[in-house]
Amino acid sequence: MKKNQTFLSFFLLAAYGIAQKESPQPKLQYAVILTRHGVRAPLAPNRWLHFYSVGSWPSWGVLPGHLTPHGRQMMKLMGAYYGETFRAEGLLARNGCEDSGRIYVWSDSDQRTTESARALLEGIIPGCRYAVHSGRPGIPDPLLSTQGTARFRSEDRSGLQPALDKLHFVLKGARARSNLSLRTAATLAENLMLEYANGFEGNELGWGRLSQEDLQEILTLRAAQPRKAEYARNLWLRIQTSLCQAATGESIDGSIGPKNTALLILSGHDKNLESLAALLGLNWQLASYPKNYASPGGALVFTLWRQDGRFRLRSQYIAQSLEQLHNGSGGTPVVIDLGSSDFTPITRPPHGHFCVATSLLVTSSKRRR
Repeated sequence: MKKNQTFLSFFLLAAYGIAQKESPQPKLQYAVILTRHGVRAPLAPNRWLHFYSVGSWPSWGVLPGHLTPHGRQMMKLMGAYYGETFRAEGLLARNGCEDSGRIYVWSDSDQRTTESARALLEGIIPGCRYAVHSGRPGIPDPLLSTQGTARFRSEDRSGLQPALDKLHFVLKGARARSNLSLRTAATLAENLMLEYANGFEGNELGWGRLSQEDLQEILTLRAAQPRKAEYARNLWLRIQTSLCQAATGESIDGSIGPKNTALLILSGHDKNLESLAALLGLNWQLASYPKNYASPGGALVFTLWRQDGRFRLRSQYIAQSLEQLHNGSGGTPVVIDLGSSDFTPITRPPHGHFCVATSLLVTSSKRRR
């Protein structure tokens, strides 16, 4: 009887070992970070913004539209998070600068996007040499430029008047019905959010009349714009081609970066994220922000996992909370799981490789910190 028990135990252990050998853990093979730039100064100079307010706007210390020092530091912290995460998951090496050549970065040519990309890299691979690729300044980038993507094509103010009136109070210091256009109101709401995210306080934050609760309501003006999926079709085609190149290990025309790339970083704008999310049917909700709002430094992250010769594509939205931005604090950003999909490389000579993502992408409300 004892011999039979010993044999049975040995058999079960052997079977368990074979099962373990046949079912390895998923391995992270490739990642794409599509990020919004960090906190910037308003696009318009203060002398123009003063037309809409009774008080002077704060001094940002940088040119209009440029990344602020505070914004740069917060992007560097995001980079440190990505570096730590991808090293823990085996995508990047634990030490040294050997991964510098396996990280490919493409940025829109604006200062705020290129500097955000540099700050991310300084956090991911501190002390290492890196390259940020972009087009010529002043020329719309075919991949990430948002020129010509007007936010509002109608003046449907349904349900927005309370937020408009609250914005009027912050700007003018008096309670009255606001007649601002939605496009102007959205821009001014965004500027107030940037003040808060840049760490301004006291009279420099909405002239002392802006609370975080008021800001949340005012930001609904910025979120009232429809998400336009058509703006992201070319971007998603290029990302999908890059994922396919990573899955097959073969160079494919239209990919972003060489075939040995492990991490692809695309540094762009809020509209890039919001349009791509609309195209893929992705949704998220971050505390203190409207639904599907791409906050400064926030990113859509796609990771390609391999197990038993098959691929799985996962998507997440990752961002610092509004309070983290305001306080300049580090810590783990908010990670929202958006779903996953099978990702299948197919080879059809003589046309080469293409890939299919099935059930793209199943939405999920799971969230972790």
